Amino acid sequence: MNENLVWVDWVEKFADNIKTSMKSLKKKKEFLDGVIDKIVINAEMGKDRNGREVQVGHSFDVKFKLKIVNDKLIWNDEGDKSKGYNVKDGKNLYKTGFIHEVSARKGVSKLKKKA
Repeated sequence: MNENLVWVDWVEKFADNIKTSMKSLKKKKEFLDGVIDKIVINAEMGKDRNGREVQVGHSFDVKFKLKIVNDKLIWNDEGDKSKGYNVKDGKNLYKTGFIHEVSARKGVSKLKKKA
C-alpha cells in the first residue's frame, strides 16, 4: 500500500475533527509525535550595530515522518473524481528560515522607576 495514500486518507477522514479533538496538551503532543520525526534548531547569525558577527535569532528544520511538504493530489479526471487520484510525493523536510517571532532580541531594557 502506498504510504502517501494512507496520509491523504487520514487527512480526509480526520480533518474536521482535528480542532475539536486536540483541546488537551496530551492530544496535541500525540498528534505531533505521530507526524514529526525531529526538529533541529539552528542559530541565525548577523551583524550587531558595531559590525560584530553575533547570533540574532533562530531557524528550524522540521523533519516529518512522511513526505507531506508540498505534496500534491492529482485527480485522474478533474470532471469525474470517482476515477481516483494519484499523489505526487513531496519532501519530508521543511526549513523555516529566520523566525522573527520566536527569536530573542537584545536591546535596552526599560528601567523600573524608584518610588
